Amino acid sequence: MRDRWFHTLAGMRPLMLDGNTDASGARVDGPAQSMLIFYYKTPRFDVALNVNNVMDRQYISTAFNAITVLPGDPRKLTLTVTTKF
Repeated sequence: MRDRWFHTLAGMRPLMLDGNTDASGARVDGPAQSMLIFYYKTPRFDVALNVNNVMDRQYISTAFNAITVLPGDPRKLTLTVTTKF
């Protein structure tokens, strides 16, 4: 049918530039986070599955100084279903 379609997207998002430093001078290397999006659409509903941090890599989300750093999220799956009336 022409009114149905399936789409897949994949990408890498840099979290921080390599060698980036915060205000205290703490150096944080910049990994990239991988993500996948699967999307299926029909006239009555849409289904989307988002997968963030596909490879489940550990990374630093935020660095306030050389001691206080916050880890990034682990692999996360989000399923969204939208219906139309």
